[in-house]
Amino acid sequence: MSVSNKQVVKWFYDRQFKLTYSMTGSRNGTDGTADCSGSITQAVKDAGGVAYEYLYSTVTLSGYLAKNGYKRISANREWDAKMGDIVLMSWGDPKYGMGASAGAGGHVGVMEDENNFISTDYWTGGQLGTAVSRHDFNNYFNRNIPTYFEVWRIESDGNVEETENPIITRPQPETKNDVEYMRKYGFVQWNGIVINVDDRSNYAGIWQVISNGLSGLTPTPTTSDVEWHNNGVPMAGINWADGTSNNSINGNSFKFATDVMAIVDYDVESNGIAILVSGFKVWVDATFAKNA
Repeated sequence: MSVSNKQVVKWFYDRQFKLTYSMTGSRNGTDGTADCSGSITQAVKDAGGVAYEYLYSTVTLSGYLAKNGYKRISANREWDAKMGDIVLMSWGDPKYGMGASAGAGGHVGVMEDENNFISTDYWTGGQLGTAVSRHDFNNYFNRNIPTYFEVWRIESDGNVEETENPIITRPQPETKNDVEYMRKYGFVQWNGIVINVDDRSNYAGIWQVISNGLSGLTPTPTTSDVEWHNNGVPMAGINWADGTSNNSINGNSFKFATDVMAIVDYDVESNGIAILVSGFKVWVDATFAKNA
């Protein structure tokens, strides 16, 4: 079994607002506290990784990553980020690489897509339940200015969610842009709306559905990998609305299991907003959400 990039990212999604930063507690979240490297160690293990000998630090984590099939693809060089890329940073002497990153001198997190970085950190000064934070990577990097960084990527991940250039699927041109309207609220209330299913698939090991209306997609004979990556809705987060048993994968319409969802990302150009469905980031059409 290889490590799933999507499950590594999901580990952090599942723990948003639940962990408090500490380097002296369990470090992996079991007692409600965690630090950056303990979180990554546990996330990789829970996403299909081999058993760890101990919770590694930023100094020793690379060996565990290599044992799980990761390879270092960048050392202090720009790279084209993908979901699941693990980024290690150091504020020590760069000639020692991550060897100078002990304690608070280093950090590690994971790219949730080509732009955004999620990790367990001290961003809020250790406030209760705020250890998991998400940032635009370039903004985060430029604000903190590490002296050294390296990027590790899993080579044996069989998940097709990693496309060469994942993008947010563009909605139909005539769709009015309602991202700024939704941004004012910060959440979506679905009001029990019934949503049609246009496609279904076990994509990246997860049963998902596609709704063209929900996602603002132009109907096509087949759903592309990019559309599954960005717009696939996990069946674990929906209930069938047409009388189909929830144990079945064959429903033709659904309601979200959670009626109110926080918006976790925005893309004005595509009229897209992102929500979390069963812990997975799903891009939906802002106009559809506004009219729900």
